[in-house]
Amino acid sequence: EVIKLGSLVTTNKGSFFIAISRGQITIDNKMYFAIAPNAPIGQLLLGKRAGDTFEFNGNNFSIQLVE
Repeated sequence: EVIKLGSLVTTNKGSFFIAISRGQITIDNKMYFAIAPNAPIGQLLLGKRAGDTFEFNGNNFSIQLVE
């Protein structure tokens, strides 16, 4: 599944909800950082899939799950 608006993304460094910037939120008892698709990390995530990697602020991220 490709990351898009509304995706829940689990990486090796944290989990993200691609929606609006709201900081840390809980969905189904799991913590996510709610980020906007136009935020710098949101732009890096859009279009990627589980298994892809990217670098942000000198940190390497590995995408583990996209829901």
